Amino acid sequence: MSWLTKLRIIAALALGGIGLGLGAWSVVAPADPMGVVSVANVTVQEALYLLGFSFLIGLGGYFVAWPYGRQIGVLTIPAGLAVWAIRSDEIYKIMQDAPSGLQRARIYALFPWDSLLWLALIGAGLTGLWVASRLVHTPAAAFHDPLHDSRPKGRLPLDAAAAVLISLVIGYAVVGVLAQATQLTGAGIASQPTQPGAAQTAFAVMIAFGVAGFVTGRVLRLGPSWPTAASAGLSIFVGLFYARANLLEPLARNYPATCFLNPVMAILPIQMVAFGALGATAGYWTAVRYEYWRRHQPA
Repeated sequence: MSWLTKLRIIAALALGGIGLGLGAWSVVAPADPMGVVSVANVTVQEALYLLGFSFLIGLGGYFVAWPYGRQIGVLTIPAGLAVWAIRSDEIYKIMQDAPSGLQRARIYALFPWDSLLWLALIGAGLTGLWVASRLVHTPAAAFHDPLHDSRPKGRLPLDAAAAVLISLVIGYAVVGVLAQATQLTGAGIASQPTQPGAAQTAFAVMIAFGVAGFVTGRVLRLGPSWPTAASAGLSIFVGLFYARANLLEPLARNYPATCFLNPVMAILPIQMVAFGALGATAGYWTAVRYEYWRRHQPA
C-alpha cells in the first residue's frame, strides 16, 4: 500500500470522525454526560438531519479519497459512528437504573431501532458515494478489484443472504469469546459474563466482523456491506432470544448490573455497528490483498 493511499485512508477517517463524529455529536449526545448514545435521545427531525448530513459526508468522502473514493470513502460514516461509540458510556449504566427483568427487557426492546438508525446512516453515506461517482467518473484503470470482478452476478440474492447468515454466526461466536470479562458467580443461575471495557469491546467487534468480511469476501466474493448489515442484525437477534423478562429477572435479582446473560448483550448497538463496519471493511480488503498475493506468487 503506497503512502498516498494511506493518506487517503487517514483523510477519509478524519472527515468522518471530525465531520460526523464531532460535528453532529450534539444531536446524539445523551442529556446525562454519563449516559449512553441511543436513538432514545434522537427526535424524528434529528434523525432526518443525521441522514442528510451522512449523505453529505459520504459525498465528500468520495472526493477526499479520489480516485479510490468508492473503495476508501466507505470508512467515513463508520469513523463518525466510532467517535460516538467511544464517547458513549457502557450499557451497564442504564441497567443500574432498571432493577427488574421487565425494565431491562423494555430497554433492549428499543435497541433494534438503534441498530437500524446507525445502519441507515451508513446507507446514507454510501448513497452519497454513489451520487458522487455519477458526478465525477473514476478512471477505468484506477483500481481493479479481483474479487468483485470475478463474482457471478446472477447469484447475488442468495449469496447476499448467505453472507449475512455467515457473518451473524461468526460475529456471535467471536464476540462471545473475545468480549467476555471476568465471570461472576451468584445464587440462582450459573456464572455470568460481566461488562467488558470499551477497548476490549472495540477489539472484539472489529476482529469478529473482520473475520466475517474476509470469509465472505474470499468465499462469496461479496463486499463489506453484508457483514456490516449483519453487525446491526446481531444485536437485534440476540435481543430477541435473550432479552425476555422471564430470563432477565433471575439475573437482575441475583447479580449486579454489570452482568449479562450473553456477552453480545453487553455491547451497545452503536458499538456493534460502528466497529463492525470498520472491521468488515478491513477484512474484505485483506481478502483482496490475499487474492492479489495468491495470483502473483511464484509457481
